[in-house]
Amino acid sequence: SSALPWTLVGGGPMRSLQRDRPHRPVTVACLLVTATITVLVTVFGITPGSGSSGTAFVGSAVASVSRACSTPLHQGLRSRDARVTMFAEDDDVVDAEMVEDEEEEPKAFSVFDSPAEEMRFNSKYQGKWYTVYKSNWTYTRYGKTGAWNKAFRMPEEEYQKREKELIQKWRSKKRRLRQKHGMGQRWPNGKLIHLTKLQGSPFTRRFCGEKYVGRAPWTYSPNEVEARERKQRAYELRRKLELEAEKKRVMRMRELGIWLGDPGWKRPWEPKVDYVDP
Repeated sequence: SSALPWTLVGGGPMRSLQRDRPHRPVTVACLLVTATITVLVTVFGITPGSGSSGTAFVGSAVASVSRACSTPLHQGLRSRDARVTMFAEDDDVVDAEMVEDEEEEPKAFSVFDSPAEEMRFNSKYQGKWYTVYKSNWTYTRYGKTGAWNKAFRMPEEEYQKREKELIQKWRSKKRRLRQKHGMGQRWPNGKLIHLTKLQGSPFTRRFCGEKYVGRAPWTYSPNEVEARERKQRAYELRRKLELEAEKKRVMRMRELGIWLGDPGWKRPWEPKVDYVDP
């Protein structure tokens, strides 16, 4: 028993020495194969070294089985720990237990943190692409720089060339809208309906004044202003009452020892209450 070799089993502080035992199933299988080949040679008169291919195969099989069975198992097979130890002998290898994972925290990014020159977008005009900067409303194209007209989404020099054409199109549209809306029908607030629908154009401000710039405070009755303010106050009061009711519910659930779940499970429109105990 003292002739059996010792093998290092396990890794780290749990490693231990164990004796290698012969693999009994492999030894029995080798003996069975050898006995079968011996019976074939004895009964059928097949001897290793004769000229036939079958005899040569049997002879080579006997020799291979004999070598496999005569080789000790602990010499033919190498334990996993031994292989790992052999590959870990290099000086460049670092113990995995000594290395700590250092993860960098992702930095929050917002469009408001980016510099002004990065606030740009690409716009297409007459099949050509322009890079437009929102900081000063200028454009660049193949090194060429100029002013950008944001109302008509084109270079300023192109707008100067097409200004008469654009005014003609605006007047044509105004004429068609005027015919559609009763040849000058007005809203109860005094604004012309066809000009109200054109108040997004800069030509409406130029030719019709500041009256058609922006949304009117009311359309059908001056009481709309007061009703809108009352509606806003009612909305704020409802949110306040919902928040107070939610706080009372949370305090009651804490008294009963009931877990309310993760705060992130709340819907966006539900009142936000701190579920974590201080």
